[in-house]
Amino acid sequence: MSVESYLEDRLDRDVDGEKLTAILVFMLPGLTLFGIFSVGPMLYSAVGSFFTWDGFTIGQFAGFETWIATFNDDAIINWDNLLALQYPMGALPQNIIWMVVHVPL
Repeated sequence: MSVESYLEDRLDRDVDGEKLTAILVFMLPGLTLFGIFSVGPMLYSAVGSFFTWDGFTIGQFAGFETWIATFNDDAIINWDNLLALQYPMGALPQNIIWMVVHVPL
């Protein structure tokens, strides 16, 4: 399915080729910036999380070792205090509790 046929199906009124071209031309800069400044860093971070690195260069592939080390760190999740519902319970549970309490549904 092409973009043109998708947009024509979704719009109630008829869209000719010129209008569709104008729509796509005006959307292109915003989508480009979104891709560069939002999607790109998210993908880079997701891929980089599986490597050991010093902050400047990506090192060797570590697999899930970095994730396991992160979740075993008491600064992220302090299991003893979390199960006893005592503070400090770590950054991850604190952020989840904050989101549940403060972010409206």
